[in-house]
Amino acid sequence: MSENIEQTWIDYSLGKDLITNGEKAYYSKFSSSETTIRCDKTGCGIYADVVYEAGDIIEEAPVLIIRTTVEDIVHKNQLKDPVLLSKVLVYPTVHEVFNELGHPLILPTGNFFAYKQSLKSNAEVEFDRKFNIITIRAKKQITKSEEIILGLRENKYGFTDVNINEELQFNTTQENKGKEDMGCNCGKKKRNVTRLLDGTENIKKETNVTRTKVPKEKLQENVKFKSMVDGSTLKTIVAKKRSDDKV
Repeated sequence: MSENIEQTWIDYSLGKDLITNGEKAYYSKFSSSETTIRCDKTGCGIYADVVYEAGDIIEEAPVLIIRTTVEDIVHKNQLKDPVLLSKVLVYPTVHEVFNELGHPLILPTGNFFAYKQSLKSNAEVEFDRKFNIITIRAKKQITKSEEIILGLRENKYGFTDVNINEELQFNTTQENKGKEDMGCNCGKKKRNVTRLLDGTENIKKETNVTRTKVPKEKLQENVKFKSMVDGSTLKTIVAKKRSDDKV
């Protein structure tokens, strides 16, 4: 894979193709959400504090673009993380490089993960890659104190285009344990998936990395008595019994 292709993938994932006059557009203020989070034994949900008409904005929130792709999670007919897949958004195909390197996952912030999802919904979510935000809108009138529910598509995982069918098997068998990275570590061999896409990525591979051997006596030190501030060894504190202490 050439560095140019990787850089193109990063640039389009960050919406750099939408930059005008050398600056990327951004939101300086988000509309306040007039909702309440309520929780019970079955989980949490979002409830309207006012009446929302169809098309009204319920909430706006920034998103995080991560290096994990939907193709990392669904690989060779194996589903590595169905929970993550059912909660995130998938970056749209805005360039042919996404068909080669995959579609990044989008992690919305705000109250997004508190909204329940159902085929019978009264709200929908939109992703705006120009501003890197999501907008949750009412699909129809939502009355005060009514629960706001985001829509799902039948036989799909969350907001993705991945079909729920028997061909996708969740990779949890004992023989597969430890052989491949699971969950959010999927695709680790291909890219550092623990990092966000923020434009500071070093796409060059590290070579000739020198590893320092740790002395054996250093490994045997009891690190729980090290200072959290400067790493120095802490002195033992001896508690002395006072004459007025009760037994």
